[in-house]
Amino acid sequence: MFKKITIQNFRGIKDLTIDDFGKINLLVGKNNSCKTSVLEALKIAYWKNAFNEIIKTNNHVRRFYLELNDCKNPLETFNAINKHFTNTFYKLDLSQKIIINSEWNGSKEELTLYSDKTKQEQHYEWYFDLKFNQKDLKSQNNLIKSEINSSEEETFTNSITSSIKFQQMFLKEPDISLHEDLKNDSRFACFFFDSNMAHNFSAADLKISYGKIIRNKKEEELAVLLKDIDQSIKDIKFDGEDILVDIGIEERLEGRLMGEGIQKIFFLALIILSEEINNGVLLIDEIENGLHYTAQEKLWNWLFDIAKEKKIQIFATTHSID
Repeated sequence: MFKKITIQNFRGIKDLTIDDFGKINLLVGKNNSCKTSVLEALKIAYWKNAFNEIIKTNNHVRRFYLELNDCKNPLETFNAINKHFTNTFYKLDLSQKIIINSEWNGSKEELTLYSDKTKQEQHYEWYFDLKFNQKDLKSQNNLIKSEINSSEEETFTNSITSSIKFQQMFLKEPDISLHEDLKNDSRFACFFFDSNMAHNFSAADLKISYGKIIRNKKEEELAVLLKDIDQSIKDIKFDGEDILVDIGIEERLEGRLMGEGIQKIFFLALIILSEEINNGVLLIDEIENGLHYTAQEKLWNWLFDIAKEKKIQIFATTHSID
């Protein structure tokens, strides 16, 4: 689990170091105070593929891929990607390198993302370097294929230098569904939960995760949590395709017709109770959105208990002092 992170020249962050992370970590601040950027940096540090993770953590990822698919030639492709990556640099300053250094479970990693302008004025070459301890090489994911030598440290460099490589890497929109994000290496699971999760959660994801809850006999715990938050809920059922909620009327409602707050709690609990991230890290952006302050208290009480039980490290952002 994460112990420390240093972030430089990333989004709105010039230079920030946070250490002594605990089991539960709450980032509180005003709008545009870079709370979400810290979560994004943690996710990038975990997955180590800066190119793809910067794409996936961008708030306008869908629009970006629409723009990319509309590109008519390599130059337009370059320009679209350059614009996207430039927005990642502090004050749009490409002369400064993005640096994300992290410590977790006794290991250290240094990730650097930088750009060099080519002779053609509108083209850039993008690079990212990852330095890690050689002794930890076996725990790295399939991204790292560099040759092992006798040194104590290894540096893996990935670069994009041509429009062909740009198109091959980016023209296919990434799968940002739950189970794709949880295809991790052997260190620990790490999952980013934001306000779009209910929309990104596919029917296949729902079937897999709820199936695990049934096998783990956690349906009642899920139902109790939801009923505690919203007393109009009498029961929940899964029909193989959707969650059906009994609120005391003639027919059950589809779960996606419930309010934003209840949907957020449901999918958050679904991820945790399906044991996808046991011994892992959960990143929750704007945890209070859609929730009454009384519901926030109940949710936090449950998260404290479940984090201890399942050994989950939680990072959450909020605007609320409640």
